[in-house]
Amino acid sequence: MKLVINHLTRMQKGFICAAGIDLATGQHVRPLLQSQMRKEMLARYGGPFEMAHIVELGWTKYIGTRPETEDYLFHRSEARCVGTMPAMEFWERLQGVAKAKLGELFGRDLLPRGRGSYAVEVDRGHASLGCYIPPRPVRLFIQRPEPGGRGRIRMAFRSSSYEFEL
Repeated sequence: MKLVINHLTRMQKGFICAAGIDLATGQHVRPLLQSQMRKEMLARYGGPFEMAHIVELGWTKYIGTRPETEDYLFHRSEARCVGTMPAMEFWERLQGVAKAKLGELFGRDLLPRGRGSYAVEVDRGHASLGCYIPPRPVRLFIQRPEPGGRGRIRMAFRSSSYEFEL
């Protein structure tokens, strides 16, 4: 399975999550290991994962369940970067999978979970990954840090009846 990486998320300290678009099907795929993915899987540390990298996963096994329908198990030793998608082609690929309505991405089961947060219950919805085109410009800001901490870059936007702060 060959992906172009379009999602990289820092999880708890030292761990990441990566996902991409399957070049054969156009579907989102979240490659998972038997254990959490360490930051050493990032290209800057010698791994294959970086934005716009084309990654050949090697052996995969589908393990998705709703709403995480994108999940595939892979072997760390088989994953390798086979190239980088040119910027314009990458942007066109993102636009090709992006949707203007959150319901199109996640289904009608997307529900509020506190201020600015939404989720889909286990065994509901039809996806947990997607590319979203907001209807109007988003607001970027730096969240004030906790004492002794660092500020965090945040994004806020409104989509129909939903208000988000990510």
